[in-house]
Amino acid sequence: MTEFKTAPELAEQIRTSENTLSWWRQVGKGPEYVRLGKRVLYPVDGIESWIAAERRTA
Repeated sequence: MTEFKTAPELAEQIRTSENTLSWWRQVGKGPEYVRLGKRVLYPVDGIESWIAAERRTA
């Protein structure tokens, strides 16, 4: 079964605000998410993929 994080949990994990996550959803950025009713959930495997894709080398 897929594990999910809520917006507050993800915001804390990546040290950003929930408002930033909301903005990213509006503009099509950030990790993939699922909307169930009014709840927004982020699949853990999607978060990990997004973080890996965001890595940059100097």
